[in-house]
Amino acid sequence: NAQQLSNAELSGRIQISDFFEFLRDAAPGFENSYILEIAPQVGIRETRRIVGQYQLTEHDVLSCASFSDAIGVNAWMIEENGERVYDHSVLFEDQNEIFPLVDYATIADLEKHQPGPEIIQFVQEMAMTAYDDKIEKAGEAMPEAERFVMLRAVNDRWMEHLQLVEYIKEGIGLRGYGQVDPLVAYKRETYDTFNSTLKQIRTSASKMIFHVRVEAQPIEEEMSVPMMMELEAGSPELPGAKAEPGSLPFPSSVDAKKVGRNDACPCGSGQKFKACHYPILREQGII
Repeated sequence: NAQQLSNAELSGRIQISDFFEFLRDAAPGFENSYILEIAPQVGIRETRRIVGQYQLTEHDVLSCASFSDAIGVNAWMIEENGERVYDHSVLFEDQNEIFPLVDYATIADLEKHQPGPEIIQFVQEMAMTAYDDKIEKAGEAMPEAERFVMLRAVNDRWMEHLQLVEYIKEGIGLRGYGQVDPLVAYKRETYDTFNSTLKQIRTSASKMIFHVRVEAQPIEEEMSVPMMMELEAGSPELPGAKAEPGSLPFPSSVDAKKVGRNDACPCGSGQKFKACHYPILREQGII
C-alpha cells in the first residue's frame, strides 16, 4: 500500500546515508567520496503477492528468523513455461555444504521423497546418522571437540557483533529525521542484531562440527596424551619457541578481521593473536 511504500522510501534513504558514512569513515579510499545518485523509487518484489501457509512478518525478516523445518534455500525452480519444479540437486548441494550428505545419500534418494515434511525428515535422519558416525570415530574426544567448535564460532561472530553495535550507535541519531525515537530504534536494532548473531553462531557451529578432525597424538612420553584438534580448512599451531609479541611482521595475505582472538597469530610468533598483533592492528584501526 501507499503507506508501506512511503515508509520503505524513507527507511531506504536513511540506510543509504548510514552505509555511506560507514564507508567514508572506515573504508580506505572512501575518505573523499560522495553520493552521486540514488534510485528514484524503491523496487518491489513480486513475491510480496504470494500467500502461503505462513507469511513472513516484519519481525521475522529483521531478526533473520530461522525455522526448524528449513532444510534448503532456493530449491524451487521456475521453468520458462511458468511451471514450478523442485530441483533436488540444489538441495543436495546446499546440504553438502553443512554435512557430508554425499556419503549417506544420492540425488536419486532425495527424489524418492516429496518436498515438505517427508524430505525434511529424511534429510534430518541423514544428518543425525552422519553425526552419530562422527561421535563414534571421535570417541571420548568428541565433547572436547564440541566445546572447541562452539568457542570458535562464538569468538568469531561475537567480535563482528560488537563492531555492528558500534556502527549502529554511531548512526542512530539519524533516525530522528524519520520521526523515530533514536532510543527505541537503537533497542530494536541491537536486539535484531543479537538474534542475527545467534543464528550465525548456530549455523557456523553446525557446519564446523562436521569438518573438524579429532586426532590423538602423543607429544612427550612422560605426559598424558592430549587430543589434538585441527580444522581441515586451517592449519594447527606448531610447538616451538615463542617470539616476542609483535616482533615478527604480520603477513599481508591474511585478513586480520577473520583471525580469532584466541587463534595462533599468523605471524608465526607462537603467541595467541590477542597477545601479539591484535592490539597493534586494533590501534592502527585495521580491525
